[in-house]
Amino acid sequence: MPLVASQEGICKRWAFILFTDIYRSTQHWEKYPQEFRIALEKHNELVDKTVANHEGEIMKNLGDGYIALFEEADNCVRSGVEVQRKISDVQSLPDGSKILVRIVGHGGVLQTLAVGRGYFGRALNRSSRICQVCHPGQMLISNEVQQSLRQVREEVEIVDLGVHHLRDLA
Repeated sequence: MPLVASQEGICKRWAFILFTDIYRSTQHWEKYPQEFRIALEKHNELVDKTVANHEGEIMKNLGDGYIALFEEADNCVRSGVEVQRKISDVQSLPDGSKILVRIVGHGGVLQTLAVGRGYFGRALNRSSRICQVCHPGQMLISNEVQQSLRQVREEVEIVDLGVHHLRDLA
């Protein structure tokens, strides 16, 4: 990932962020703990493999989702689209419901944590807020990602959904 700036020991990096969240995971855990554990493991295996295949790196497993980082917007979007397409292969829960994932692609500057491994910053906050307006089974990409796409435009349909207000953000 390219280094953006470094001052007083703080490193900043630009990255394309893939943010995922399993819809209604708490409800699934409560109703079907054994079956959801198996579905979650399949989901995790799928995300880990897909991110690696598209030259990304897992930043964090959130328990019911992931944060992954990419250098290229196209790889971020390809990874998200592939996860959405393949998640339907995960076995249904006993009530017949499928595991649904909300996926966001966003880009921005991240700062390294002073202690430990990882990043923080406005781009991660915005990714989380975009995920809150994302529908299950949908992938939303921000303007930062959309403007940086090169080849993936020919591979997927991109629909402009307009501007949305995100809680606590300007």
